[in-house]
Amino acid sequence: MRAWRTAHDPLARRLEKELKQLDDRIEVDFVDPEAAKVPLEQRAPGLVPGRWHIIVRTGPGADDHYFPIVGEKMAYRDPELSVVEEMKARDLWKPRIFDKLVNEWEKEASRLRQQEITEGEGRIEQVAAAYRAAKRVKGDGGETRRFDRMGRPEKEEGVRPYAGGVLLPAGSKA
Repeated sequence: MRAWRTAHDPLARRLEKELKQLDDRIEVDFVDPEAAKVPLEQRAPGLVPGRWHIIVRTGPGADDHYFPIVGEKMAYRDPELSVVEEMKARDLWKPRIFDKLVNEWEKEASRLRQQEITEGEGRIEQVAAAYRAAKRVKGDGGETRRFDRMGRPEKEEGVRPYAGGVLLPAGSKA
């Protein structure tokens, strides 16, 4: 099912008509910005939410190839007929070149997925460290505490119990 915007956009229809002369498997479609809510690892390679795409439909059991129509620095770009000239200039209708480009884009998408996962793991580590630091209580004895056979905390030698004020080491004069 096509997006409403795709079905009614004359530029997209003209572009698709021109591209079908190169390869009858090609379609032009707009990917809804809501696709950004789908995790990156579940998206099709090359799919960019909120952008027009040239889609090469593959056979059953294989993922379709999405090529975003974008401007400089992934900026929005309308589906103009100049895209056809760019594809012709790059020889993108030839299978081996097209497959090479697909592989490069898939590698980049994989790198971006891995980067997103790594950044997520880093955020988890930061939150965990902050939580561990926040749950420590003054006078708790640090992260580990020794207990005797009866389950009571062992008394540390040379440390006076805290009686308020400044805690001084044993043997010092107040």
